[in-house]
Amino acid sequence: MDVDWDRYQDSTLYKLQVSIHFLGKQSPALKQRFFTAVKDSSARNGVFLLSVLLVLWLASAGLPTYGLALVAAGAVVLAWTPFRLYVNELTEPAAVPDNREGPTPHQRKVSLVSRNVADAGVGFLLVATGFAVRIATSVA
Repeated sequence: MDVDWDRYQDSTLYKLQVSIHFLGKQSPALKQRFFTAVKDSSARNGVFLLSVLLVLWLASAGLPTYGLALVAAGAVVLAWTPFRLYVNELTEPAAVPDNREGPTPHQRKVSLVSRNVADAGVGFLLVATGFAVRIATSVA
């Protein structure tokens, strides 16, 4: 595949296409890890979405509530993503001991990542709770 670098800079879908193409050239273990991760994520998100829709169906919700629930489910998945990324990012600096006095670059990194984890966690909880309250009040 010849990469059109101008298009690569401007198109997210093209970047995804190029990435998947070159991932196909990698080792079978790496390709399998990619497909397993996509399959697991799709299954988890599908179960979450079906659970939300089942609750609304059992509550005899109206069509506007279903639309709000779809937006809510998407927002919750999107809010969960940075939280998960920041928690993963915290594992590396948290494993390195640093007992030096004063603010070191490593200590600043731990502080920044910790703030990101806290902010993303609060954001996730606010999004999930806010949409749950909004949907519950529209069903009732």
